[in-house]
Amino acid sequence: MLINDFLWCSWTLHIVVSYKYHAELELAKYCVYNICRADVNHDSFLDRPELKTWIMTKVKEHLVEASAENAKIFHHLDTDGDGKILCCVME
Repeated sequence: MLINDFLWCSWTLHIVVSYKYHAELELAKYCVYNICRADVNHDSFLDRPELKTWIMTKVKEHLVEASAENAKIFHHLDTDGDGKILCCVME
């Protein structure tokens, strides 16, 4: 192995390890942030009803956003405005 190869490998390993640590740290911060938001009674514990409420709220938000996005996509694909889009070509 040439010295340049070694330096490149070491540098790459450092970047990968740093990225992994950074990604895990960011994920941990994100989780703590959301757990704190879900703890509606602010007792520093997340109980099952709070978790259930948080999950259901986020699922509903996601469905509303997805529905709006799907409507935009459909409208864009429905070029003639007939309420139909071509999904496949039959031979």
